[in-house]
Amino acid sequence: MSSESRDRMIAAATGLLARDGLEGTSFSTVLAESGAPRGSIYHHFPEGKDQLVREAVEEVGRRFVTYLDSLAPATPLDAVREVTAVWRSVLENSRVTSGCAIAAVAVAGDTGPRAATGAVFTAWQASISSLLQRSGLNERMSDAIAPMMIASIEGALIMSRAQESFVPFDSVVAQLERLVTTESS
Repeated sequence: MSSESRDRMIAAATGLLARDGLEGTSFSTVLAESGAPRGSIYHHFPEGKDQLVREAVEEVGRRFVTYLDSLAPATPLDAVREVTAVWRSVLENSRVTSGCAIAAVAVAGDTGPRAATGAVFTAWQASISSLLQRSGLNERMSDAIAPMMIASIEGALIMSRAQESFVPFDSVVAQLERLVTTESS
């Protein structure tokens, strides 16, 4: 079995988690979405669904950290805009039906794969703080704003999906922009 089918299953799981949550993501839906052969699930994920979800969470976490670490914003305002643009594109591309796979797993009752989400949020917080520092904010403010950015963006994604509207997301983005502009003055 190729690692290509494994990668397709992880990508499918990521999208399904963001759209349907942990409960709505099953091996059957991952296979249907990825086009992977049925026998490949337990070949690549012998520990079952928990392993697949954990690896999907870790992959999303790595990809976002890589993206954040590649940015070189000139100002804190640019940093906020680059971070939030990623999440706005998720809402736009899904027509406000998808959010964050990490949040979907973090709030699920199943504690197995949920443990991986804490490490991802910690890594995102460190990367966002570093990004804000590279953009000109001091370390103390960057460390304070980073978790607030994550929490407010995650909440805005949930509210936008529930209300089928970009208004909550755009409102949060405007407040984050205002905050970093004030703090960098």
